[in-house]
Amino acid sequence: MYRECLNCKNRLPRDATYRRKFCDARCRVQYSRKKKSTSGYHEAMVGITSLGNAQDSRNGAILCLKALREQIDHELRKLKDEESLEKYEMFAKRRARF
Repeated sequence: MYRECLNCKNRLPRDATYRRKFCDARCRVQYSRKKKSTSGYHEAMVGITSLGNAQDSRNGAILCLKALREQIDHELRKLKDEESLEKYEMFAKRRARF
């Protein structure tokens, strides 16, 4: 039975030890970098949830979450996310009318 590289999904050599998970060092580094970039997501979600559950400082939590929403929208626009760009343009047109 062949096993796959965790990064590129190519077959590992038949004689690979049970501890081997990657084709080579390049695949290992690529996998590590991908993993590192997504590992912050879980931490962010835990922080947002705990912030939302903070009953003792409800108003402060609301302000922090709104600021976070604005920053996320800004980053999505920088990445040229179509949905965020459309929403931003819609609000800009609405503001221009008033």
